[in-house]
Amino acid sequence: MSIDLTTFIFEVVNFVVLVLLLQRLVYRPLQKAIAERRDALLARETAADEARSGAEEARVAYEERRDELGRLHDRTLAAANEEAAGQRARILAQAREDAEAERARVRKLLEAEREAALGWVRQVSVERGTEVAGHLLMKLAPNAVEQSLFEALRAEIESHDLSEVDEGAEVEVRCARLLDEREVAALRQSLGKAQVQAPRLNLREDDSLVAGLVIRVGHRVFDGSVSGQLAAFRHGVEEALEAEVA
Repeated sequence: MSIDLTTFIFEVVNFVVLVLLLQRLVYRPLQKAIAERRDALLARETAADEARSGAEEARVAYEERRDELGRLHDRTLAAANEEAAGQRARILAQAREDAEAERARVRKLLEAEREAALGWVRQVSVERGTEVAGHLLMKLAPNAVEQSLFEALRAEIESHDLSEVDEGAEVEVRCARLLDEREVAALRQSLGKAQVQAPRLNLREDDSLVAGLVIRVGHRVFDGSVSGQLAAFRHGVEEALEAEVA
């Protein structure tokens, strides 16, 4: 069988053109898409690793600060007890020749002064300690703190049944920083899981929260802010100290 040279050349040209078209229209875009997908996955993994690292550093810093506050409390309490004991000894030495009524009055006065001094020291220690802890957390890992508070608040909302809230009710949202569209969508999703139908979100910025947000749904308030968490921590420490003194 003879092969027509013109036909053969034409077929070769067609094959080369087909290969070039496939290379330009299929293989290169596919290769580019695969590379972009690989780079995006790598970037997300890197961001996740950085977030985990930041959260771990914040946790370690928080525990170290908590231990430091405990040691500060012990030292302050010991110094206050020592000062109160010295003051009591001096006053009792001067009042030794006084009547029993006077000595009783002095003892009561000293006890009241000691309690007042210890109360002041406890209050200052707790307030300053929680303030420093909050600023330290925000300095070490602000993004990790914001994300952790946001996710914790979403979980708290989803754990409640808020079906008693009217459809289309206004939901007040106070944020340390205004939420982006993704976060607003996630918040709406959590409210939906809690049976809140078509909520109207009223977002406003409140830098007194330091970080995080506070949400009011009907008569319920969900506090996922740094200021709220520190206030709860401060209240718990104050109660523990009062119980210890009692």
